[in-house]
Amino acid sequence: MMDEYQIIFTEKAERDLDGIVDYLSRTVSSRVKTDFLALLSDKLANLSRMPFMYRASASKPGVRECVVNPQTILYHRVVENRVELLAIQSSRRG
Repeated sequence: MMDEYQIIFTEKAERDLDGIVDYLSRTVSSRVKTDFLALLSDKLANLSRMPFMYRASASKPGVRECVVNPQTILYHRVVENRVELLAIQSSRRG
């Protein structure tokens, strides 16, 4: 079995996620928020096993882009045995 990569949230990624969750809590049903968090959890599990499966960024060398859903992209880079989550960009927050 392949070794898994450790997932590390940068402070920016943590702030991004907090903002998304806060926005979802205020604007949509708890079911939509729960579904988003479950989808994100699945993507993070995939990243921990296969971080290179997501496309390389055309504008940011060394960075990869994981599309979580049509509104959300997770930017990450692989450093040794870690996946560093750099940012979570969401078009939902204005």
